[in-house]
Amino acid sequence: MIPSQRDPKWSSKRLGTSPYTMGSSGCRVVSDCICLNYLGIQVDPGTLCDQYNAIGAFDADGNVASWRLHELYPQISPKVESNQTNIKGHKGIDINQALTAIKILVDSGKPVIVQLDLSPHNGVNEGDHFGVFKPYGWNNNDPILDDPWWGLETTLASSHPATANDQAFNGYGRPKDAIYGYRVISLVNSSQPDMPTPHINLPDNCLSQLVEGHGGFGMYDATKDILYVDDTANIIASWLVRTKGKELDPRTTLTLKQWNQFNRYNLKNELLK
Repeated sequence: MIPSQRDPKWSSKRLGTSPYTMGSSGCRVVSDCICLNYLGIQVDPGTLCDQYNAIGAFDADGNVASWRLHELYPQISPKVESNQTNIKGHKGIDINQALTAIKILVDSGKPVIVQLDLSPHNGVNEGDHFGVFKPYGWNNNDPILDDPWWGLETTLASSHPATANDQAFNGYGRPKDAIYGYRVISLVNSSQPDMPTPHINLPDNCLSQLVEGHGGFGMYDATKDILYVDDTANIIASWLVRTKGKELDPRTTLTLKQWNQFNRYNLKNELLK
């Protein structure tokens, strides 16, 4: 059974000190919960929300730093694979490269959290919802989706009839039009499939900025469109502390040339320093 963020057992729980609740905005927490369950750690969304609250994992906007799962469950790796895609004018890796990576992960038995648009047909392009692609669930280019909003195992293309609480839903669309980003939570020392190296194209005059929020550290360009979060940005933060000899200043900016030096797949050795 797929848990719903709107289940009355936990829908009223607050996300930190923010005005948001599990019912309105708890899809990330439920997605993390679903991944934990797939990885053999049985916990319900209400308990996970309480645990996140206890360690202060939510920011003022209710975003959760899910890389801190390692603090709650040491068997979970502190390294969170996370990427944004370039669909609909957003900054990030090429969507086709992202889909290749996601399919490899799903086919290897990894649950993959995907960032979607909860209202894909309203003309506003925003990745405001999260769900989980089921391990081994790549179904003819329409992956099986565990959806926290509906509390259903469905697919991206599936539609749902109107109910007493919701209008009719026409599906999220094709993967290449629907996925704004993805992240992978893994067990410590779990085997990882060979992954393609992503490539990001940015304007020549673009500056990237290291800031806090949105699930840990994030790399933003000058227009504040997020590129990477968690693992890559924490590597860069570590590099800045070592090379600059001072604590990380969130206002630190990087030129495009510097940013291109920090390709995530060329920095594995940085994690060992």
